[in-house]
Amino acid sequence: MKFLHIAGVLALGFFLSGCESDHDKADALREILEQASHATSPYEGAMLLQDAHLHYYPTDYAKSNKNWDEVQGVDIEIRRKRDDLLVQSIQQNDIRGAKLVFKSSADDASRRAASAVLAHADKADASAQWLELAGDLTFEGGYTPTDYERSFNYLARAWQQGDISAASTARSIFVKLGDRHNLYLWQLRCMNECGFYMDEEKINLSPKEMISLQKMATQKTALLADGDYFQIYQPKPNNR
Repeated sequence: MKFLHIAGVLALGFFLSGCESDHDKADALREILEQASHATSPYEGAMLLQDAHLHYYPTDYAKSNKNWDEVQGVDIEIRRKRDDLLVQSIQQNDIRGAKLVFKSSADDASRRAASAVLAHADKADASAQWLELAGDLTFEGGYTPTDYERSFNYLARAWQQGDISAASTARSIFVKLGDRHNLYLWQLRCMNECGFYMDEEKINLSPKEMISLQKMATQKTALLADGDYFQIYQPKPNNR
């Protein structure tokens, strides 16, 4: 799978060295765009186009140049095709392009990607990677509505599979809600993945409460210390 991507990178260098005019650069970009259509997977095609964008797009380009519009126009096409391929890769259960799509892609592509991520996470056999990503998306909002209950369920399932970092976002939910007991419980669970650590004095729990929560922290089935505002649910086995 890596061969075409490597070949594409080499092709970028070849075309770049031979592009003396802006028109040549635009033609080289069109050639890479065609190569991406024949990549071994949507992700590989997207990475080929990402390389083309980074190598060719002239961030310090002299916009007064007569062929600026041609190069810029092809680059817009490159980025649009890259976004489409990244969304396709996520829809096909390939998580490798997820970080790039939410960092660099247009809002429309990011919303389509978010919908695909949630569809994967809603499956009974969802991996911890999909679950944590879905938990982050539904916690932060932006490309999908903010939903703390849904986010917590995704993150709790990821933590149950051994993903410690998912506990950090779960804790952040309870910081937002001002829930001291569940905040402390999930702070114990995210350990050195917490990002920031809230002093126990500031959480303001009694010694009895702290010891009880410390014992609960190692129990995989104990997801909430208290509070009836979250419904804990598991997807049905046939939800595929």
